[in-house]
Amino acid sequence: MNVFVVDRGVLLRLVVPSTDGHDAARRAIRVLRGRGDRLVALTQNAAEFWNVCTRPTSVRGGFGLSIETTARKLRLI
Repeated sequence: MNVFVVDRGVLLRLVVPSTDGHDAARRAIRVLRGRGDRLVALTQNAAEFWNVCTRPTSVRGGFGLSIETTARKLRLI
């Protein structure tokens, strides 16, 4: 079994279907988990995920999600 740290970019693409690369991220996670590999997200990854998700869409790279929606998505991770 290998252990992989899943970075913010993968996390964002995984749980926000409108992002480019969503399908590729889902496939990659499915393959790794199917092999029995362990996937971890570090606290820093979660903080960056939160920052991007709650940042207004008027700011470059922001998704403009509510705190409630972001918290729900973070729990999925």
